[in-house]
Amino acid sequence: MSLRIWLSEGPPSTLRRGPPSTMMESRIRRSRSPSPAARLSMNSGVPFDPCGTPSPRAHTPGPGGLFGLPLEEDQEARRREQQEREETWRRQREHGERLAAERRQAETRLFLAEMNATARVILGAEAGAAWALRHVPSAIDGELELRPEQMSSIKWALEMEQRRLVNEAEARAAAAALADRCLSRLRTEATRDPELRSPDRLELWMRTKQPKLNGARPCDFCVDQRTLDQCLALLPSRLTKGSSGPRRRY
Repeated sequence: MSLRIWLSEGPPSTLRRGPPSTMMESRIRRSRSPSPAARLSMNSGVPFDPCGTPSPRAHTPGPGGLFGLPLEEDQEARRREQQEREETWRRQREHGERLAAERRQAETRLFLAEMNATARVILGAEAGAAWALRHVPSAIDGELELRPEQMSSIKWALEMEQRRLVNEAEARAAAAALADRCLSRLRTEATRDPELRSPDRLELWMRTKQPKLNGARPCDFCVDQRTLDQCLALLPSRLTKGSSGPRRRY
């Protein structure tokens, strides 16, 4: 294209951009219109820094919520849900504790009934009832709860009482056996006495109260080796040898 044609007809359509004044006005309008970030800042009420520096209030929730968004209702709903969950947990925990307490009370009542029955069987009706009154607490309205160590202590006390009674019974049996042996020996030694060879005289001497035995009879006083020796010393033949006074005739 020649210069003359270009000057007369103007530049090609691909190169035409409008008059310089129009282009300048367009640039000015674009520079004055806010950017998307600035428009968001104006809508949310958060200061906008054109240099890109974060503002101290950039992360501060506004009156209506975060960046002006309405979050109060959502937060309130979450708080209600949390309260409902906590209330449900509390009710479940109380229900479990109540069931555990009822189970412990039932176990306590069963244990007390077993201890009372066992005491009556081992110790006898009267002795067992007396022991139960001293050692076994009574359940009041089913509210008594015994700990495992308390139950063990009651069982141990019953075992000790049973062992004591067994030992006493064994001691009485041993004492009775010893008394029988000593009394049998006393009768044997008394029959060798010349004055007591008659059965009637022997029984009379055995049942006669002796002052030297504190007024007791030889058949009652002779229970062990010591009392046997004291009774043997009162045989008529031995009294004659050991005393020069008048002797007692049977």
